[in-house]
Amino acid sequence: MHLENTSRFAKGADTGPMTVLHVFDQPLAISKPYEGYVGNLVLPQEIVEKAAEESLLIDFFTPRKKVLNAIKVTYPEIKTENIHVWTLRGKSREHRIGKLWQEWESIGVNIIDEGWILPTGQPAFTDSGTYAPTFTVGTWKDKKDQLHLFIIDGYAASA
Repeated sequence: MHLENTSRFAKGADTGPMTVLHVFDQPLAISKPYEGYVGNLVLPQEIVEKAAEESLLIDFFTPRKKVLNAIKVTYPEIKTENIHVWTLRGKSREHRIGKLWQEWESIGVNIIDEGWILPTGQPAFTDSGTYAPTFTVGTWKDKKDQLHLFIIDGYAASA
């Protein structure tokens, strides 16, 4: 279960009170009295379905090279560098998910940095958690007719 009271609210800010309840079968790590982190990997449904057809297990613990294989089976024409992963970034998160960033980077996938322009035309932010990026998960074609994929990986605030 994931209970979130935003850190803004917990620190006494005027705005930010929110409670979000989710049930996940994932490990829970508590870093502060008011924040809990649950791992999330958000992919388009067709990747998950194609992986199931191919007997590929896809969950948060799947090595990212196998996730890349599932993506390539689903979208054979996609270039690895056109796969874009949104995740929370910054020094404070490096000890929690830095290995995840390294895993993606080692296979040539683009880890989105602050200011990267989303397919919606808005700049990405990576310093604060929100549910908004889930609405961008999916594919699109650029001006050169190349296929791109936007996914989310990391922990609770990343989903």
